[in-house]
Amino acid sequence: MHRRTPPAPRANRVTRLAPALLALLPLGGTAAQAQPIKVAIIGAEATANSSWVTDVQNKLISTGFFSSVDVFNGNTTTPTLAQLQTYRSVLVWSDSGFADATALGNNLFSYVNGGGGVVQAVFADAGITPLGGQ
Repeated sequence: MHRRTPPAPRANRVTRLAPALLALLPLGGTAAQAQPIKVAIIGAEATANSSWVTDVQNKLISTGFFSSVDVFNGNTTTPTLAQLQTYRSVLVWSDSGFADATALGNNLFSYVNGGGGVVQAVFADAGITPLGGQ
């Protein structure tokens, strides 16, 4: 009988996101390395689960790889392209639906086309209101 391996504990899964965000960062010489690495989280969580966003933020900060890890509440706020462009990478997920899935999808599309990196995580492309737009 084949036994399934249980999923990794939440802390381990979150810690593995840091390399995914780092992989999106442009490689370069000392000038690129000297710049602070700001990343953002767009997490659309139900109020009861809002501690999950803070948990991910704290774990990313604790890696020491990022100078700043800012959070946007995706179920009440849609960051503009100008806001997104202040970050090197963005982590996006949804567990309760995005405030404006089409506008967010369009903004992320333009952000990526401009050189930004996006890590799309669980339910961002499924669920109540998946990312829309381009």
